[in-house]
Amino acid sequence: MTAVLDGKKVVGIVTDGDIRRMLNNHDNIKGLTAADIMTTEPKTIEMDTLAIKARN
Repeated sequence: MTAVLDGKKVVGIVTDGDIRRMLNNHDNIKGLTAADIMTTEPKTIEMDTLAIKARN
């Protein structure tokens, strides 16, 4: 997973699933950007959040 940032704000993520779907749906990937394939509005947590709370 890779975070897509606009400045310091996370605006999307690119996962292995996003990449697989892109490869299945496009014959020519030249010119595609992260914005074209990313999952938008991902859930985020603060870095000091406990894993058990992040799971919810």
